Amino acid sequence: MEERSWTVLPGRAQETEKQQTDRGTFLVKILYRQNHSWQGEVIWAETNERKYFRSALELIRLIDSAAPGEAREGFSGDN
Repeated sequence: MEERSWTVLPGRAQETEKQQTDRGTFLVKILYRQNHSWQGEVIWAETNERKYFRSALELIRLIDSAAPGEAREGFSGDN
């Protein structure tokens, strides 16, 4: 397995401890792997909201829609 490392780009501010603790917690349940992607359910632990997703991209969009920082509340989208 290839070893990887991550570096912070110059000019980017480090996140404060408060910012790091304000992130959400998500439980992801993969129910199926079809069409080279995942299908399943994601649960936002803080609010107990549940959404189903049909692809890994849709999962990422659901989690991103619930992320703090852009005045978004809860899961958004058509599901």
